[in-house]
Amino acid sequence: MLSLGHCEWAIADPDVLDPIIVTAHTESTPSSISRTPGEMRLAVGALWDIQRAFADTPGVVSSSDTTNNLSVRGGDPTENLVRIDGVDVPSISHMSWQGEVGGPLGMVRLDATDSASFHNGAFPARFGGRMSSVLDIRLREGSRESVRGGMELSLGGASALLEGPVADGRGSWVVSHRVGLLDLIKRPAGLLAVPSYRDSHAKIAYRLSPTHDISGFVIDGSSDVAIGDAEASDRIAFAKQIGAVTWTGLYGDSLRSRLTLSRVTDEYDTKTWDPPAAQTRHTNASREALTAIEGVVDVAVGAEHDARIGARVTRIDIRHDSEAQPWRGYSESLGRIVWLGAQDIGTGQTAYEAAAYTEAGVSVGSSTQVQGGVRAEHRTLTG
Repeated sequence: MLSLGHCEWAIADPDVLDPIIVTAHTESTPSSISRTPGEMRLAVGALWDIQRAFADTPGVVSSSDTTNNLSVRGGDPTENLVRIDGVDVPSISHMSWQGEVGGPLGMVRLDATDSASFHNGAFPARFGGRMSSVLDIRLREGSRESVRGGMELSLGGASALLEGPVADGRGSWVVSHRVGLLDLIKRPAGLLAVPSYRDSHAKIAYRLSPTHDISGFVIDGSSDVAIGDAEASDRIAFAKQIGAVTWTGLYGDSLRSRLTLSRVTDEYDTKTWDPPAAQTRHTNASREALTAIEGVVDVAVGAEHDARIGARVTRIDIRHDSEAQPWRGYSESLGRIVWLGAQDIGTGQTAYEAAAYTEAGVSVGSSTQVQGGVRAEHRTLTG
């Protein structure tokens, strides 16, 4: 992909109007961009949010200033995949509405990450299930030398982080917690209908032997919007939990394996009241959970060839409970009075997804690498 970088012009003599010479500078734009937390923190308009930090990359457009949704090469934001330490996550945003992926702010903080890679095209076969882009986030490990900590106050909220070694440096741990800025003044100021959010994260890593490591992480985020301070007040609440345990092994100089067990849950709960009768007008409690196990084997054949084989099985649990009283009112979208009858929906479903893939790469010369891959998937939810 080529892009117009900059234009140059020159006038030889200020008294003689020579023709302006315009030179187009073209350069290749990579389909994969990696950034450190420091680089993402300095991104203009990112608000210390990982997804917003890549809104300025080629082929990417931010759909709105109010959310971190990204449209990549004209695709829908739901076509973007997010991975955290090898775990597929449907959404990492606070207050992402049911059926959406974006929100005002992400719940993965920059100081908890080691790096983030954004693939806006031609991503490897191991990144499946999405069509537009892949955001691959790597959480950093804690210090293996001493206990240390830090605090931060930014537009993203007020946060604190603490880290330290385990077993004389054979392992490490790191924990953090953040609350939104409005949470600090919401109660003292008596504010109503104010978005509130908080998130926590922890990661531990331990070296079992010179060739075997084990690590695990947990991310918990919750947010809500409450209208009114009484018990019978309208409220919308969101909750997300991400957890995984990973074991890695190294066999010689050419073989490495990884086994990851993960679980991701996403809950959505809304409740509205009928003020005169103080009865619930509408409730919606939904919960989705993904439990997955993935195994990967990397093989290096000399210095110029490498291959990867992997497989994953995911269990998908979906539960939706919704109740609504009869409602009669004017619909602006339809332009007329509509009548909605009473609703009482309670449904649940369990499905499975299986995926297998293989990748291979070969170096051609000193600066060129050719990669290819094949991926197969099967879902019982859709057949």
